[in-house]
Amino acid sequence: RIAEPADGAALHGPKLSISGFASDRNANLRSVTLHVLSAPWRNWFLRDDEDVLKAFSEATRLGQAQLAPDGRWSFTWDNAPPGFHNIVALAQDGDGAVACSNVVRLTVGIENLARGGKATASSTSKYGERPEAAIDGDPNSMWWSDNDQPNPQWLMVDLGAERTVGAVAVAWWKAYAKDYTVELSSDAQSWREVARIAGRSSWLGDMDLLRFKPVKARYVRLHCTKRAVTWQAYTIFELGVYESIAQ
Repeated sequence: RIAEPADGAALHGPKLSISGFASDRNANLRSVTLHVLSAPWRNWFLRDDEDVLKAFSEATRLGQAQLAPDGRWSFTWDNAPPGFHNIVALAQDGDGAVACSNVVRLTVGIENLARGGKATASSTSKYGERPEAAIDGDPNSMWWSDNDQPNPQWLMVDLGAERTVGAVAVAWWKAYAKDYTVELSSDAQSWREVARIAGRSSWLGDMDLLRFKPVKARYVRLHCTKRAVTWQAYTIFELGVYESIAQ
């Protein structure tokens, strides 16, 4: 298991310390290696076997951790590039059996402009959390819209002042939007569409990364027009706003 850093951590980098623990019931643990999964990717276990094999190939291997006799391990990632990274540890015993750790989602060297902002929404479900849950930095809290309200529905973030905005990251739950747009404004009255998702047909725990030409704006709005499910409207774990996100 990866113990540090915490899931959802925002780190400055470029040198990252990663640590955790592993065990083997036969006391036959041999190695722990670290891999960086291709972002955006939240739940690797929902993917096809072919994708999982690619995820743990040499191309994604960061290196081998220092493993102590008690199963505790540590690894230093030098020169971690700016952006989104999903880290997994792979433990192997003397018989060749392997096991995977939890996935830790990190942002490195990029500022989330939505943190510290004010979130509002067209509606909030009485069963869920309020809009602020979508910008609190906790990858396990989420805003729910009200399923009884008609489309369109929206989630808006006030950044507090005009900032340069060139990318948005949206982490959905199963109740995602098949169709939605990203809109920017300086006054919360006149809106400019800068990105669009249309016809999304599946959810695999992904995070949508939408990049566009940087624009000065104070308000960022997700405008959702088509639901993926009938039992809930829209549910967002996290909405991140950035000046840019590297490819």
